[in-house]
Amino acid sequence: MRSPEGLDRWAQGVYREVREPELLFLSLTWQVSEATTPIETVVVLNFEEEGARTRIKFEQVILDSA
Repeated sequence: MRSPEGLDRWAQGVYREVREPELLFLSLTWQVSEATTPIETVVVLNFEEEGARTRIKFEQVILDSA
């Protein structure tokens, strides 16, 4: 991703659980630059039908690391 200031942000992740059509559970590791410590997060996306639309509940937690 590129910020409005032109800074690039890189992330990589692993899908830990996929339950179609209602859930995505994944980890993401963000590193702002090579000089910084990576930040690991866990993301949970829940999808719920609401008529012709879909409601998405997004949760993200930063994991503590040593």
